Order: sequence, then C-alpha cells, then structure tokens
Amino acid sequence: MKRNFIINLVLLLTLSSASYALPISDKDNPHNMSNLAGHSGPKAATTLAGGTDRICVFCHTPHSAAAKSPLWNRKDSVTVFPLYGDADLAIKKDVGRTGYDASDQTKYPNGASRMCLSCHDGATSIGVLLTGAPIAMDGDFVTNDTITGIVDLSTSHPISFNYNADVVANVLQTYKPGSYQLPLGVIDVPLDGAGRMQCTTCHDPHEDTRGDVNYDFLPFWRHQGNATSYSDVCNDCHTASTVATPPPIHNIP
Repeated sequence: MKRNFIINLVLLLTLSSASYALPISDKDNPHNMSNLAGHSGPKAATTLAGGTDRICVFCHTPHSAAAKSPLWNRKDSVTVFPLYGDADLAIKKDVGRTGYDASDQTKYPNGASRMCLSCHDGATSIGVLLTGAPIAMDGDFVTNDTITGIVDLSTSHPISFNYNADVVANVLQTYKPGSYQLPLGVIDVPLDGAGRMQCTTCHDPHEDTRGDVNYDFLPFWRHQGNATSYSDVCNDCHTASTVATPPPIHNIP
C-alpha cells in the first residue's frame, strides 16, 4: 500500500509539473518548428521538398558548429540593434563597468541574446542555417518579417551588460540606492558565464510557459508557475519593484 501511494504521488507530481510548461519536443511549443508542429507559427513545410521533422536542427548541429555557443547552427544577424531608449539609464553612464555600449555592433548584443536575435530580428530567414541545406518553411513563414515576433531592443529590458557586485555598488546604487541586488539564487534567473544579463536570464528557450495561467501567460518564463511568477523574477534583482500585472512582452506571438 505504501508503495502504491508513492507511485501515485510521483505520477501526480509529474502531471502537475507537466502543466507548467511545454517542452521543446511538444508539438505546441513555438520553438518546435518541425513539420510535426501543431501551432500556427513558423514551421517546416509539410508538403514541399526540403521540410524536416527534426526539432533541434533549427538552432543546433553536431558538426561544423559556430564556436560562440554549444553546437550552434545559426548565422549572425546583420541587423543593427539599438540600445534601450532611456537616455538616463544608469548603466549607459558607466560603460567601462557595465559594457553596455552599442558603438560596436559586432559586440552588442552579445552572448545568448545574440543567439535569440538570430531568429527574432525581423530579417533573418528561419530556415537558413549555418550548416546544412536551407529548410523549406510552410506558408508565409520564410523570414521573421512576416510575423510579429520582432524584438525592438529600444523598448525592451536592457540586455548584454555586466551585472556584478561592482556594477550594483558603484553604478546602480548611486542611481537608485537600495533598489538593486545581485540575483539571490532562490529562483532560476541565471546570468551568463561572463556574468552578464541576457534574454536567457528571464527566458528558457526550450520550455514554453505561455499557456499556464500560473505564469501570467508569459512566454518561456524561467520561474516555476505560481501567482507571482512575473514579479518574482523581477524582484530577484529589483528590490524596490513589485509588478502585479506583466506588460506586453516584446510583442512575441
């Protein structure tokens, strides 16, 4: 009887966890762009030659990958990305500490954020890979300029800047004392390997959460679903900010 109880508990927890996010293998995860996908976003052609039922190939390859990210299979975007538009932004005023500088477009954005923008730039063909033949896409979804998934960095949260104790103490605290802290490590909001804030600090590209009310319908949100999922992530760095209702997120469908 005890054994059956444990088995049932494990099954219950598994089912509960599954409701929080759709893994990349799920046909309704928008980053599953194989011809088996069931969503209305970009996906490989189902009737034309050149489509594919592979999922990972749109971003990864086991051979001849780009060195900038593990097994990366996408070309760099040629789009010039503007910085966040607030002229009074503190991290703009001490580029030496923060590295938040768009004067060199080969370095901004950087890291994982540049990987995200190799699709979400509004210009790069989704089916054109670094290694391998181009993938035919279904319908009009050949390039991102045919959908509403374009990220405007001038109106989005700043990314690709150093976020460390020096920046908090000598840049942010002088701007708004007591309003910032380094991530506490209680929830999953990782900086990248170089200690920089990136898109992947708040978003996990493999687990889509937008269908769960506990996530406030946020796309690919890192924090486990609960009534304060949005503000919990914000408040891991913004100590004086509690946001009850999330604003529109980059206009990503």
